[in-house]
Amino acid sequence: MAEATAREREEESETRWIAEVVEGMGLPLPSLRICGGGAKSDLWAQILADVLGKKVERVASPHHVGSLGASIIARVALGRTDFRSAEREIGVEKEFLPSERRGIYDQLYQEFKSLQGTLSEFFERLNS
Repeated sequence: MAEATAREREEESETRWIAEVVEGMGLPLPSLRICGGGAKSDLWAQILADVLGKKVERVASPHHVGSLGASIIARVALGRTDFRSAEREIGVEKEFLPSERRGIYDQLYQEFKSLQGTLSEFFERLNS
């Protein structure tokens, strides 16, 4: 159980790291939309909001986004809509805002970042 929990926190920390890179490029990222099977979990969505320090939105029918995305791409290709218009079709089922636990995740994220440098040196040695 602890190993699974640690692995999940790593995934959320990596998501935060990617979000920081995106924002560092000057692209605002005020919120994040989640989909797929994991998105059905209120607990995971809340933890993600806490780790990111951002609003997390669960799309409606998160397990059908692949089909929805394919239909949108097909309609854009056929000239029946554009991506901006199609974006309005994707509804938000529930929003999760960062909670008071965010401070704990900020500390863990700093640990994650400090370990990344050490681990990347280790992996470089393994791969040479």
